[in-house]
Amino acid sequence: MLAMRELLKLWLFAHTYLLTPQPIGIDESWRHIQINEPLEALNSGARLEVEVTMAIGRGDVIERLSRAGSRFPHGCIEARLTSRDGHESVLSNTGEAVTNDETFVIVRNPSGMEPGPQFTSLAIRANCAVSSAKVRWHNMGK
Repeated sequence: MLAMRELLKLWLFAHTYLLTPQPIGIDESWRHIQINEPLEALNSGARLEVEVTMAIGRGDVIERLSRAGSRFPHGCIEARLTSRDGHESVLSNTGEAVTNDETFVIVRNPSGMEPGPQFTSLAIRANCAVSSAKVRWHNMGK
């Protein structure tokens, strides 16, 4: 029954939100990103996706995954989500993903996101700088 409830919740409320409509640069300095609506994890799989297509270039899926893994080693991107009451979740990049046209670096809490807190502040930095990236909140997968 619990699995059915979670599936229904994901079906009704799961979304991907573009947090930076215009590409931004991410480097070693903390970059604060304006959040218009609070972000809340529906389950432990909620995450940020940093779209890095410009840095990786075009190519087939395997090539792009390989280039993204080399260019953005795990842990080189760090993000902090903070709620109004001070709850903080620290995220770091743990993998890569691709679509037919885009390449993403997955930035997540290695322990999984805790459902419940409503995050109102996001800061991100990288010691593997990227000059042109879009940041999305992905609230679907487990």
